[in-house]
Amino acid sequence: MGEFKLMIEDQGNLVVNIKEKDMNWGEFMYYSRHTNSNYGGWNNKSHWMKMVDFLSGKEEILKIYTEQSFSKPMRDVRKEKFMLDREDSEQRKNVSNSNISDIDENSLSYRLFSSLGNESKKEIRPLGYEIPLSSESDGQLKIDILGYNQSEKALEIIELKKGKNQTDSPFFAYIEALCYGIQLFHCQENIRKEMENLQDVNFDNINLTIAAPEVYYTYWKEDGSIDKIKKINELINRSIPDKKPFFNLKIQKVVETNKKLDDLTILELSDI
Repeated sequence: MGEFKLMIEDQGNLVVNIKEKDMNWGEFMYYSRHTNSNYGGWNNKSHWMKMVDFLSGKEEILKIYTEQSFSKPMRDVRKEKFMLDREDSEQRKNVSNSNISDIDENSLSYRLFSSLGNESKKEIRPLGYEIPLSSESDGQLKIDILGYNQSEKALEIIELKKGKNQTDSPFFAYIEALCYGIQLFHCQENIRKEMENLQDVNFDNINLTIAAPEVYYTYWKEDGSIDKIKKINELINRSIPDKKPFFNLKIQKVVETNKKLDDLTILELSDI
């Protein structure tokens, strides 16, 4: 992480000040996560759209953060053991088949990952879950679900939020997915070695998919919020050096089907 100053104001406010030269999307995510609460920080029900409104009109700031995120990795690049062949632990397999609005994120992840691997159309081939992209344990960057979209010839980063998540806004979910996409691009030479039968995978096109049950969007959605997040993504794409990779943003809901897999209802992704 870059240099920062921690200052206390006369009124007792604690202020974190990070110089522009040290800012990137990884820093933005890290400090946003650790300075958030129901009483402050931008990533809450009352204030998250103010950040979206602000940044959607600040192309120069987006350009600076993006260029500096690509100039060097946000965290140390992982060299090996990306856990693409990770076996399910007993804890992970201990999932709930309750309505997806009520289940925890582990259950949602397991059921969606399993569903993607068994859907007849198999548009998205699941490659792994909780994929680590950094050599650090502190501040680790992990992709919830990594897949390969066979029809679009693109890698798919799926950032999941449980239905009753009232602490992480859709914009914060987007920032998480964006950071994973940038770090994955930095890791491409190393992770490619562990992608069986996908040696020709293209890292120039990466889908960033925010996925959650509909009740999540019911809580968080504000008028124009989705369009403004997509606008920010478009501005970021313009700022990427050499225009590679291109991030295609999808904001989708997780829905239940009428099919079963080992007594669990199969899930799929659908546009909101």
